[in-house]
Amino acid sequence: MVINDLTCINTRTGKVLRSFSIRWEFPSLGWVKINTDGAARGYPGLAACESIFRGNMREFIRAFSAFLDVQTAILWSYICFGGSSKVGSY
Repeated sequence: MVINDLTCINTRTGKVLRSFSIRWEFPSLGWVKINTDGAARGYPGLAACESIFRGNMREFIRAFSAFLDVQTAILWSYICFGGSSKVGSY
C-alpha cells in the first residue's frame, strides 16, 4: 500500500482549501490496475484524459494520454473505462 498526502491550494489567494491522504493499493495477483484521470477547462471545454496501467508488483505496464477536444472530462473518463478499475487478468 502506498499513501500520499495531497493539499489543494487556491492559486490566487494561496489559501489551503483542503488536505487529505490518498491510499493506493496493489491489485491482486494476476490483475492490472488502471488509474485514470481527466480534466476539462470549462463545462464543457477543452478536455484531456490519461491513464497508467500497473501490475500487482507495482510494475509499469503502459500509460497514455489523449486530447478529447471539447467535452466534459468526467463523462469521457467513464465512457472510456466503463467506470471500472479492473480490466481482467493477464
